[in-house]
Amino acid sequence: MGTPNNWGQDGPDIPLEYDPTSDMWKTVVKLAAGEIKFRKNNTWGEDYGGSGSLNGNLTTTPNNNIAVEAGNYLVEVSFKDMTYKLTKIDFIWGIVGTVNEWGNTGIPDIKMSMDYGNEGVWYVNGVTFADGEFKFRANEDWGNNYGLDDSGEFKFNSSKNIPVTAGTYDVVLDLKRQSLFIFCLRPKHILTNPVRNTCVLWICCCYRNYQLG
Repeated sequence: MGTPNNWGQDGPDIPLEYDPTSDMWKTVVKLAAGEIKFRKNNTWGEDYGGSGSLNGNLTTTPNNNIAVEAGNYLVEVSFKDMTYKLTKIDFIWGIVGTVNEWGNTGIPDIKMSMDYGNEGVWYVNGVTFADGEFKFRANEDWGNNYGLDDSGEFKFNSSKNIPVTAGTYDVVLDLKRQSLFIFCLRPKHILTNPVRNTCVLWICCCYRNYQLG
């Protein structure tokens, strides 16, 4: 929490997600220039600042806010080792389309989460689509997006959108492959025991051509 939510006055803190692969709490977030701290349960009962840099030790000493520049960050915190690290990243990926009126009416893109155990993989669970179309794009901007080309293949800065049938889906965007960018789309009711990080392997949804259903 901090400058991004006016120190709790303009909304809840940005939640951290526990990553069991590293025993750390993490998130990807767009920050405005200013200062941040970490606190538990949106209250001041237990809060931590830092040693002044983007990589340091958590402290409870006075005047310990962490100064940040505007940008996208991977935030990593270890409450076991009492350390933190903020790393600038280029992109935060999301879903844009019929589901948010293509971002034209102020509805933000559906933010995807970084799969911390699989580099280059982004995911979001439980997305409810109506019949329509969508694309993936970075930073809510059309400069970097993925959709379909004229032959129906998944492609960077593509000419066509991805059609989708109404339903609730878990979505995985895999950008770690050099020559093949793949995505996974499956109705949520098919996943009787969905587990993060296993979608691509478990239901074998790696396609050269996109496929739904």
